[in-house]
Amino acid sequence: GLRAWPNPMADRLTVSVLDAAPDAQVELLDALGRHAGPVPSRMGDRFVFDVGALSSGAYAIRLGDGRCERVIKR
Repeated sequence: GLRAWPNPMADRLTVSVLDAAPDAQVELLDALGRHAGPVPSRMGDRFVFDVGALSSGAYAIRLGDGRCERVIKR
């Protein structure tokens, strides 16, 4: 499964992907579907994004296999 917290996010976003492959890709997209964000650091099945510099609004997390989760930046 895919879980993201906190939502809404402020400075940091953690994404947990329970079945993540070693080469799993996790991307943060803006409301128009464009690559929006920093490259996450990875710790096991968790990916941590530093989102402090992003503008407020709606974003999506997309995994390389196509799964998505919506998140909000306040």
